[in-house]
Amino acid sequence: MVKIGDILMLEPKYSQQKEKFNCMVVEMGPGCVYTDFPINVGTGKIAFLMDGTKFKVTFSNEGQAVYVFDS
Repeated sequence: MVKIGDILMLEPKYSQQKEKFNCMVVEMGPGCVYTDFPINVGTGKIAFLMDGTKFKVTFSNEGQAVYVFDS
C-alpha cells in the first residue's frame, strides 16, 4: 500500500490549531514507515513534532484511491 516516495499528509488529531504537514516516505522496515522531516503546508517550514503526537494520515496511490489511517 504505502511505498517509498509516497507523500503523506499529516493532520494532528488533538490540536487547537488546524495544521497540515506533508512528508515523504524514505524507508520502510518491518512494521515501520520512516519519513523525511514534515513540512508545514501553511508556512513551508520544517515542523518539529512532539514524540507520541497522534495524527490522521492521508495518502493516495497511482490509481487515485485515497487512504486514511491513524498514527
